[in-house]
Amino acid sequence: SPDQLKRFIHEALSLEADYILIDLGSGIHPHTLDFFNVAGRSFIITTPEPTAIQNTYAFYKAALLRRLEVVIMQHPWLKKIVQRAALSKGSSRIKSLGNLLEMLKELDYEMSREVMTHLEGLQAPLIINRAYPDDETQVVDALKQICSQTLQFELKHTLTIPEDKTLRSAIR
Repeated sequence: SPDQLKRFIHEALSLEADYILIDLGSGIHPHTLDFFNVAGRSFIITTPEPTAIQNTYAFYKAALLRRLEVVIMQHPWLKKIVQRAALSKGSSRIKSLGNLLEMLKELDYEMSREVMTHLEGLQAPLIINRAYPDDETQVVDALKQICSQTLQFELKHTLTIPEDKTLRSAIR
């Protein structure tokens, strides 16, 4: 429940520990996005498969839109604008976060600055797991391009973990 989630997050953040590692798994469930967005330091781990790359982009987008909901709670008139950005298709869809921010800037410049501050707080470097030598460049280039164009988000690549054939054999 939302109350249990809030209590869990509050208790996790108040632990006397240097680090708390939470593996959120995949998906864009609101609880997953909330944990991700309250974390002091987040990483996104993906693999070089096309569906994983697509899901990584979807996660970045969902995390950014979820961050916008924090602002929306205080300004309900923004809700319809953000809902249009969350649409996957349709004529009323706002095609990029850049378009949304431009629209918002025209409506309320101060609000657009507040929204930008919330969005800039998303610092989630990318880790590519199980990659072959050519994978890193392809994955990073694809994600950087789409994140820059549609999310106004600069992707930071931190680490690539190479595919280990011996590990694969041992698991089998």
